Amino acid sequence: MKDKILVVAFPHPPSSIGGPGSFQSRLENRLLSDGHKVIYAKHKNKIKPDVILIVGGTGKIFWLLVQKLRGIRIVHRLDGKNWQQSISKDGLSIGVKSRLVNWMIWGIKFFLADAVIYQSKFVAKVWRENIFSYSNIKNDQHIIYNSVSISDFYPTRKIPAKNIEFKMLCIEGTINGAPAITILRSINDVEVNIYGEVSKEVLKSFDEIPKRNIVFKGIVDRSKVPDKLAGLKIFLNLETNPPCPNAVIEAMASGVPIVGFDSGSLKELVGDAGIVLPYGAGNPWSLTPPDCTLLDEAIKDIICNYDNYSSAARRRAERIFSLDTMYDKYCKVLFK
Repeated sequence: MKDKILVVAFPHPPSSIGGPGSFQSRLENRLLSDGHKVIYAKHKNKIKPDVILIVGGTGKIFWLLVQKLRGIRIVHRLDGKNWQQSISKDGLSIGVKSRLVNWMIWGIKFFLADAVIYQSKFVAKVWRENIFSYSNIKNDQHIIYNSVSISDFYPTRKIPAKNIEFKMLCIEGTINGAPAITILRSINDVEVNIYGEVSKEVLKSFDEIPKRNIVFKGIVDRSKVPDKLAGLKIFLNLETNPPCPNAVIEAMASGVPIVGFDSGSLKELVGDAGIVLPYGAGNPWSLTPPDCTLLDEAIKDIICNYDNYSSAARRRAERIFSLDTMYDKYCKVLFK
């Protein structure tokens, strides 16, 4: 769409942390580099947008209604549903609030959106279940995976020597829940560096019974992520039912193999770029921990065959998750 300058509006500027913020920031930068204009709801009627892209949910309902009446095309990019809060032990109000947010998102999808973009097949399935299925007949719907700028990430090409000490790392917006605790406690022979906001539940568990190989590093700035992923690492996915985690895609672009458990979109994203273990008898939707019996064996397998897994991860990122691929698909939907 370089032949015509278009104005793309978002309800909010991108967040500085978390996957949705990473996605929006990448897309905005690419739109701007192609000469398009990016504005936000706070600009109100100063500039009329050609299209609006909603990333997840927003409280700017009145603004959206006004734009809808003006005939502006609205595209809704959907993340996973808010579900962990609904089973939270922190109080009834949190569960009620999460359900209200889901209903608000569904309302935007059903009443306002001209097109819907799901981040993964898993996300599409989640939003098409039960009452949410009634909106399927109304929208132009697409599945477009998140992406990375491949050139920003640099895999280690050297085959590691046998005496190299491997490290695992996890980069998440928030690390919480019993599954994460169980997974971390199951890892014994490898240091695991955790980047992200860690819940009180997780911190309390490791304060009471410390594990020296689990190191909490705090929140990492988005610009530092490529450096953290560089080197001989294994990425540990701790998110339960991940919609389409940017950190997993960034790890693959860095040639970092993935290990995790089969919930959410993880298996459809990872393919041959790592090992996704069966979740076991537990139910991820109730935050029952996975069966970690085979986790140590999976980690050893990746270490022993590191170069193969690393090369496969980079190839998969280049083939499926490049920013060029995602951008072209988004443009076809946004500027239809």
